[in-house]
This record gives sequence, C-alpha cells and structure tokens, in this order.
Amino acid sequence: MAEEQPPKKIPRIRGQNFSSIEVNLISRRVVEELGLLRGKFGKDVTADAKNKMWEKITAEVNALGVSYRQVLTVKTKFRNLTRDAKDKFTYEKKERNRTGGGPAPKPISVAEENIINALKDTSSFKGIDDGMETSVGKYFWFTDVNNVLPFISNNKSDGFPQQTETSESTPTQFSIQGMYLKKIFMHTHYLHENKRTKKPKKTAEDVYELQCLVLESNLKRNQTQMELFKKQMELYDMMKKNLENSCTESMLEALLH
Repeated sequence: MAEEQPPKKIPRIRGQNFSSIEVNLISRRVVEELGLLRGKFGKDVTADAKNKMWEKITAEVNALGVSYRQVLTVKTKFRNLTRDAKDKFTYEKKERNRTGGGPAPKPISVAEENIINALKDTSSFKGIDDGMETSVGKYFWFTDVNNVLPFISNNKSDGFPQQTETSESTPTQFSIQGMYLKKIFMHTHYLHENKRTKKPKKTAEDVYELQCLVLESNLKRNQTQMELFKKQMELYDMMKKNLENSCTESMLEALLH
C-alpha cells in the first residue's frame, strides 16, 4: 500500500492592510470616546457599554468599504497605533534635549498625532508620578492598566491574556496585576540602585583606626587570659597547701600511734 501523504497545510488568509482612511477614522473615533473606552468602571462605564462602542466604531470602519474588519482587529490596530505614537513621542522628546546628530526622527502620521494630543498629559506618555514608570526587559506598565495595556516594544503579543470582543477584564483583575507589577518594580529598582551605589574608598586614617581597633581587641583578650591564668595558679597553690596539710596530719597520727 502506498504511504498516506500528510494533509497539506492550508495557507492562512491574511487580511488586507489598513488604509490611511481607516487608520485615521479609528484614531479619531477612539480618541473621541476615550472617556468611555478607557475609563474606570462605574455606573455609566460598563463592560457592555465599552463593547457596544467598539462594535459601533468597527461598523463605521466597515462602512468605508475597504475591507471587513472584526472588533478584535480594530482594537489591536488602535493598540499598535498607541504603541507607535508613544515611541515617536518619547524619541522626539529625548532628541529635543540633545545638541544634534543622530538619525532624523520618524514622521508622525495624522492618526498618531491625534493619539499623542489626547494622551500626552497622561501617565502613559509623560511617566508616572514619583518615577514609578519603568521597563523590565521590554515590558512597559502603568498604574492604570485599564487605560493603557502593557506593550512589548518589538512584539505584538502582550504579557497578559488578550481581551475578547465580548468581555472586558474586571477592575479587580487589573488592580491585582498592577499591585504585583508595582512590587516587582520596587524590588528591581532597589537592586538596581544598590548596584549603582559606589562604596567610598578607604583612606589611610580609616586603615589606622581599624588597626587600632584590632590591637585594642587583642589587648583585651590577652588581659582576660592573664586573669584566667592567675586564678588557675591560685587554685593550684590552694590545692598544694591542702595536700601538704593532709600529709602532715597523717604523719603526726602515725607517730603518735
């Protein structure tokens, strides 16, 4: 019998790239509804309300007729836009303080400019108070995880489970994650600061003080040993006298009898 051939892999159908019109629409509409889509859960801000708004924005994108987009695809696209906008904003801000040289900054698109204008004053762009924004490896996190998801600078996958189209992560889950992330950062920051702290060099005076302390300690130890030796000698003399007295008494008794 002829060997059965393994089934051929069906090539994955890739969706059409987002056009500039779609990208600008996603950026503008999400920024307009930012208070709802990335706001903290409350009476008016619910998971159902957020899902419906994402569905509405996705329907508006599909109405352009470029390609059919799913809600999760639109969410991912906006997250990638936010990541790219933050990278360009941070790079431009850093280059502004330099004297010159180096590669020219990448141009900022209209969609990225909308995101920067909306988020430049938030902790996700300007940093967290008391210097609590940092990166470990290539991860970035923020105190409000509901507002800005953690990114990986060169990877599209998150370090946390992806959100589905029909559900939003609860505040409790994010608050617990944020608490552990903050503790991990504080521990890492403490170790990093200890590594960078240089110990002061010992001077000749410091060495002299240490030598004096060692000699003083040796002197005290010798004095203690001398006192112990004296007590041992006194005990030996006492035992010797007692032995002599007992021998003398024995001899006298023998002579008398």
